[in-house]
Amino acid sequence: PGIAPRASMPSARAREPALTQATKEELANNQSLTGVSNTERFTLELEFINALANPKYLHRLAADGVLRDPAFVEYLRYLAYWEEPAYAKFVLYPHALRFRRELLREEFRLALENPRVSERVFAEQFEHWRTFRERAIADNSAVE
Repeated sequence: PGIAPRASMPSARAREPALTQATKEELANNQSLTGVSNTERFTLELEFINALANPKYLHRLAADGVLRDPAFVEYLRYLAYWEEPAYAKFVLYPHALRFRRELLREEFRLALENPRVSERVFAEQFEHWRTFRERAIADNSAVE
């Protein structure tokens, strides 16, 4: 795609602690530091963002201890730029953006270590997808 990963966090996400400006610019502009081009990084980050929509994947990350790693939480904060419309339009599963925000909460990260919690999140997500169209049609009928 013709859009590169953001070098800076959006102002709407200012309440989330972030990497220093110099570090973000280095990561965004220095392929020798990251080892990948901006296009490759965009693709990798988009794939990862989309994977966050899968509660079973989130449980796997929790079970492996990844969600307890402060560096991983900082990476989730960095990925806040995907919520901007210019980037969000590429995200296939909008739940991924919601789960990224929820993963910033320690309580949610710890809860995902329990397989029953991830199964419940999965079931609720499935139910939403199953009934979304019916609810949208009903809402449109009520307006008319």
